[in-house]
Amino acid sequence: MRTTICGVKRSGFGTASQNIKIQFPFLNKQFDDISNCFYGTINIELEKDLIIINPDFTSNPINWAENNCEVFSFLKVKLRIVRLNKYIDSWIYLPYNSPHRKNLKMHEIICEKIEDIE
Repeated sequence: MRTTICGVKRSGFGTASQNIKIQFPFLNKQFDDISNCFYGTINIELEKDLIIINPDFTSNPINWAENNCEVFSFLKVKLRIVRLNKYIDSWIYLPYNSPHRKNLKMHEIICEKIEDIE
């Protein structure tokens, strides 16, 4: 089943780019499918709420920082960048302690490095 939800790139808090560099070695041990992803996220605000009930992968708890044990889930998606006329295999990145989890329209995407994404 294919579903399309439009969204707009938004600025984030900047913490994901810092944290993901620390988290990735732990995440890659459990889920190698993300090994080609850039160490940063693209924040997308969707036009509709998205509740992810059945992600493609959910990690075991990962103690990636002092006093910060967290579970992560990933959902495979195709990210369409209209300006570049390009579809990119991507993952919705769901860190369970993220403040974005309270906003069902805001989701973080990880994928290969994209030049000129603006």
